[in-house]
Amino acid sequence: MGIISRFPAGATKPYIEEIYNSYGQLIDVKMYGYETIRDYFFYNCYELALTTLPSGITTIGAGAFSRCASLALTTLPSGITTIGEYAFNGCSSLASLTFEGTPESIGGTAFNDCNNLTTINVPWAEGAVANAPWGATNATINYGHTG
Repeated sequence: MGIISRFPAGATKPYIEEIYNSYGQLIDVKMYGYETIRDYFFYNCYELALTTLPSGITTIGAGAFSRCASLALTTLPSGITTIGEYAFNGCSSLASLTFEGTPESIGGTAFNDCNNLTTINVPWAEGAVANAPWGATNATINYGHTG
C-alpha cells in the first residue's frame, strides 16, 4: 500500500491523497478542500472502498462513483445539494445509506444497479425530493429518519 498525491508536494487545497493496494488498484482516497466530485471522477475504480465523504462536498457529478463495486459509504453529508445521474451506478457494496441533509436534486438513476442497497434513510418527507427511489429498485426508503 502506498499514498500518492495527485498534486505536487506543498500543494494547497483542494488536493487528493490516493491509497493503492499492492496490485496498484485505488482502494481509498482522502479529499481536502473539495466541493464537487466531477462527472465520472472515480469511474470504474472497482476496489475503491471509500467509507466517508468530506463534509464540504456539495455536488456529486454524473457517474462520479459509477462501477465502484467496493464503495462502502453509509452516510452522505448534510451539505450535498446535487447528486447526478448514475452517480453510484453499480456500487454493489452499498447496503444501507443515510442522508444527513436534504439535497435539492437527485438524478432518477443515481443508484441504478445498486442491487444490495436495501435501505435508504432520509430526513425529509415523502415527495420532498423528486425521482425516488433514484434507481435503487430494491431499497426501502425511510422518510423522516433523523437517527
